[in-house]
Amino acid sequence: MAGHHDRNPFSHDDDINPFSNHHNIHGVTTSSKLSTLSHEPALYGHGGSTIDSLDTPAKLKRRQKELEAKEAELNKREEIVRRKEEALARSGAVIDNKNWPSFYPIVHHDIAGDIPVHLHRTMYVAYATLLGVPISLFWNLITSIAVFVSDAVGVFVFFSAIYFLLGTPGAFYFWYRPLYRAFSAE
Repeated sequence: MAGHHDRNPFSHDDDINPFSNHHNIHGVTTSSKLSTLSHEPALYGHGGSTIDSLDTPAKLKRRQKELEAKEAELNKREEIVRRKEEALARSGAVIDNKNWPSFYPIVHHDIAGDIPVHLHRTMYVAYATLLGVPISLFWNLITSIAVFVSDAVGVFVFFSAIYFLLGTPGAFYFWYRPLYRAFSAE
């Protein structure tokens, strides 16, 4: 068994570690076998030019004036937009905030805000029915798979899978969305 104070097998006899302290007690550097590299400026890009460390005061003042001009222009535009919004609000115009996707009622679905009060119950029942469609179609797919396992008839699984994939979007586009739009327009 090796002793605790054995010599380090990774150490070198010669002094080639550039990170070791080469100063003695008096601050004098001892000789090293590595040569030092001369200072070279950092070059960025392909032009071979160095980066300026500081801008001149004239450049800074000009840049500050440009930024102040841009800020004034943005404040002016913001004030114009604010005045237009206030004028629209005073005129009583209804601003319909449409969302980007074409399936807007999915993203914006507000029965209490869009549908008249006397049609709320009917619309909530239609919404609950729409939510029940994928559940029932999933149950149909599961039972078709069970029939396929027991009787080995694959036609039921094929049609129930197609109906499961296309039934919910079809229900939304063919009866729920027209109903929602008709009730919200009333």
